[in-house]
Amino acid sequence: LVMNHRQIIAKYIRTWFLPDIVVVLVDWCLLISTRMVEPEEGMGDYLVMGKVLKYLRVFRVLRLLRLRKLHEALVLLDEYFNSEYFSIIKSMFFNMATILVISHFLGCLWFTIGTMGIPGWLSWVKQHRLEDRDWAWQYLTSLHWSLTQLTPGSMDVQPQNIPERAVAVMVLVLGMIVFSSIVSSITAAMNSLKNITARYNKQRWVLRRFLREKSISTELITRVTIYADNIIKPRLRQVSLHEVELLNLLPRSLYMDVVLELYDQDIEVHPFFRALHVQNRVVMQKVCNVSLQQVVLSEGDVLFSLGETAHSMYFVKSGEMRYTRLQDDHTWEREELTRAHWSCEAVLWTSWVHQGNMRANIDSELLAVNSLKLQEVCLQHRAELPSFRRYGCEFVRGMNQIIMEGDSKDEVHLSDLLKIQSAIDLLPKYSIPANWFGH
Repeated sequence: LVMNHRQIIAKYIRTWFLPDIVVVLVDWCLLISTRMVEPEEGMGDYLVMGKVLKYLRVFRVLRLLRLRKLHEALVLLDEYFNSEYFSIIKSMFFNMATILVISHFLGCLWFTIGTMGIPGWLSWVKQHRLEDRDWAWQYLTSLHWSLTQLTPGSMDVQPQNIPERAVAVMVLVLGMIVFSSIVSSITAAMNSLKNITARYNKQRWVLRRFLREKSISTELITRVTIYADNIIKPRLRQVSLHEVELLNLLPRSLYMDVVLELYDQDIEVHPFFRALHVQNRVVMQKVCNVSLQQVVLSEGDVLFSLGETAHSMYFVKSGEMRYTRLQDDHTWEREELTRAHWSCEAVLWTSWVHQGNMRANIDSELLAVNSLKLQEVCLQHRAELPSFRRYGCEFVRGMNQIIMEGDSKDEVHLSDLLKIQSAIDLLPKYSIPANWFGH
């Protein structure tokens, strides 16, 4: 959004200033002309000025140039709603409105031609005795005639003289072009509307047929189809990163900036990644482009289990996860993780085996930071990241200190949700959220 007044004025002068000034000047000339000459001052001057005013009014058609601004407004409306359904339906209504607008002007032209007196000829207005009818009947009759020229409709109004016949032929030729173009646009919009769900419906039918042919249980088929309807179908309506071909044509640095802004808000809830972004944006770009992977779980799916070797740190992007861990007193510790929570940070700094189970309470989406790929990125920039090396070393030292104390009660805290406060204290203060101690 441009807020600089000079830039706004410069762009306006380059674009809409000239058309607007022409339209305003025509209105000013009409206003001044009507005030300069009065009927009682001289009938001759009044008649001359009346002809001038008649021609000046023609230039008021230039106001239609402002309709170009409508296109810009429709583009902004598309960006606001950000819906393919809305874009297609808007396109259909816009095409129908275009037909009505064209028909309006053609109808006005047709009625004007009909009111012109041609010696020795009738006009369609006189033929159908419209002179004494009210303006609504006259307008609707003219509009009806113009619509029949652009569509396959018909009516009993026919041209009665040479000018009317010439206009009718011209409108018929125009109708062949306009009608075919607009109808094809409406047809394409209808097909696009059907294709939004046609692909998913076909794949869903193939899926159900495959499951039934393989004698999969009805219960499992129901679970699969419910997941497909509730999770996969909404995702197909969204545009994924790999579907945007223009992104692959961007410069590498610009592409990495796009990916960075896609994911940084989700992983920068952790102070380490927030500090990494501020101190070295290039490294953070590589982390988001190389190390991240999206994980989608349905209700009840298991993310990891006790005793499994860990490979990634996880951030909850949406949904709700439940972490359970068996304690020394043989009771289960439970904790719910929602958006802005993470788990398994230890795998980034040392070998790690999961100490509990993580399961999705509801349909959830997570981001996984692969530890090996993150280490590869950091090794490429190890000379630039001394503070982050100290963070990793302090995290491991804090873990070892808990274990070396030999207190079985302290060992309870070595879970997949482990946080080492002494390591957090090494990071810059700006990277620590105000509600950090509430986590």
